[in-house]
Amino acid sequence: MSSGANERPAGRYRLIEQLGRGGVGVVWRALDEVLAREARASATGGGTTTGGGGATGGAGDPAPAPVCHAVGGARFNCEVWRTATSYSRSGSEKGVLNAGTNHFYCQVDLGRRETYGRWTNVWWARTDDDSGNADVCVSVVYVKGGDNDRPVPGLPLC
Repeated sequence: MSSGANERPAGRYRLIEQLGRGGVGVVWRALDEVLAREARASATGGGTTTGGGGATGGAGDPAPAPVCHAVGGARFNCEVWRTATSYSRSGSEKGVLNAGTNHFYCQVDLGRRETYGRWTNVWWARTDDDSGNADVCVSVVYVKGGDNDRPVPGLPLC
């Protein structure tokens, strides 16, 4: 493998930026051009693999990069891209969660679909909203970095 960006080491991945180099190989920030999402690619003497830890996912898809990050106390910070309505787990409207960095506890598939534009999901993240309501749910449609009908990377399941 050459060292330049914009290569396609595994056919569908375009290398964007070298993230690190170690004794075993090189890790790249890459674009999965089939799924149109960011991934990680690692190159070793034996070729290139993708996903977390240099291993491929169950179906050959890379593990998505986490978009939520632990901050302690079983809380995770995630970026909310627009103000969203919060709900009880049974579906009653409770309040709002403002756009920006917010803390969440976990996420669960409630089987209720939320759609906004081209984004749609049945996964809901548990949080405390900006209206003073504790332990409410906000659709992960409004969390940056997720995919349709998939849990948000980096936020644990409830």
